[in-house]
Amino acid sequence: MEVNCLICHDADPFYDKAEYAGNIRKQNYKWAASASSSLTEFKGNATKMPDNYDPYNLTTVQSIDQRSSVPPNVKYDKSKFNSSNKVFFNVSKNIPNERCYYCHSSIVTDDNFAEHWKAEEDVHLKAGLNCVDCHKNGLDHNITRGIKEEKVSTFTCEGCHVQQTEDGEPNNGMLGAPIPEHAGIPPVHFERMACTTCHSGSWPNEEARFVKSSRNHFLGMHGTNKAPNVFPHVQTGIYTESEESVIEPRNVVWPSFWGSINNDDVTPLPIEFIEDTIRPLLSLDSLFNFGDWPLISDSLLVAMLDTLQNFGSIQDEPVFVTSGKMFRLEKGKLKTSETERGNAYSWPTAHTVRPASKALGANGCGVDCHSVSSPFFNGKVAVVSSLVSQSGEVLSMSDFENRNQFYQSAFSLTFFFRPWLKVLIILSALVIFVVIAGYTFRGFRSISKISLSNDIHKGDK
Repeated sequence: MEVNCLICHDADPFYDKAEYAGNIRKQNYKWAASASSSLTEFKGNATKMPDNYDPYNLTTVQSIDQRSSVPPNVKYDKSKFNSSNKVFFNVSKNIPNERCYYCHSSIVTDDNFAEHWKAEEDVHLKAGLNCVDCHKNGLDHNITRGIKEEKVSTFTCEGCHVQQTEDGEPNNGMLGAPIPEHAGIPPVHFERMACTTCHSGSWPNEEARFVKSSRNHFLGMHGTNKAPNVFPHVQTGIYTESEESVIEPRNVVWPSFWGSINNDDVTPLPIEFIEDTIRPLLSLDSLFNFGDWPLISDSLLVAMLDTLQNFGSIQDEPVFVTSGKMFRLEKGKLKTSETERGNAYSWPTAHTVRPASKALGANGCGVDCHSVSSPFFNGKVAVVSSLVSQSGEVLSMSDFENRNQFYQSAFSLTFFFRPWLKVLIILSALVIFVVIAGYTFRGFRSISKISLSNDIHKGDK
């Protein structure tokens, strides 16, 4: 598949990004770029062609069951060409945000999987910036993501919003970015948390919300299932400790797959084997139908593992991984164990960026984060499972932050008494001041009496 420059640089309003993506799914790699432009009319589906199909030899013989398939064919709109058979390409180096949205859009759903449409625009876009103002690239087209590991400090949060000095020359941020004061926030927060923790993503909820995205759920594609419970079930706004021991918001997805184990090494079974063998045995719809997870009972799982064990096509022991656990047969009964393969997969998120007035902590430390019921530490994260007996299990946000929930709740109680403590400190300071002032006056008085007594004795002499 060749690089399609037009998907970003074609400024023609009739350019169809969904047509390009649809043709990729049909394996029309050779024709996808031209099919998505406004210059052509395209028909055909390469996946329906026989294995010996040659696009340069239209006389290729098709098998009987594929004769009705239309070979891929491009027909150019001659009205777009001039008398010299030349055409105008409306190519622009200024990439509009809408071109980025097609692949990088998301929709957050609420607790009942109802669509959550009330979402504000990113504060940077509202200020007039474009996506490419921060996510720049050179001729190599390796686009910066704005993370510290890329060593491009100018395009990170700190690079724009933290005052720095380079070679004696102050750098106050790009494009007039404001320098935040963060008055009253202990410095440890900036060591243990990313900027995105307070400023990005959806507001923390008592239960982690689910999100649908273009990359995972084909938003913007023709014929996409728009049901809110379409899998994969991706949870968003989960505060997770990163590999650098920094808390940041992430998206999380729980794996669920059939596999085999050999010396504690779990390997997923090939998707073709699942589709051709396991799917018919489970009487499920195709794996490529996008709906809710199929739920499997324990008895059905036992029967499936026993069948796969005796099937002969799997050399190693068959297992099933779901809800963070691994299930295998031992003397005809299910045995549950932990496996790293079952851990939730997560990746950091940075948008949508909220302004300071709507950042985490704007309502007060003891309200947004350090309250006994704050979702930041006590929010519930559902363990998504395709096994009936494991459904309904939840974890605490503290588990993902690698924090002790009991300690965090106990620490949060101190914020309830902090106003009283402040009053006590002020009163204690006043008492100490009065005591010191009283003794100071008494000291001055004693000194004055001694001085006066000395003067009288001198007068007598």
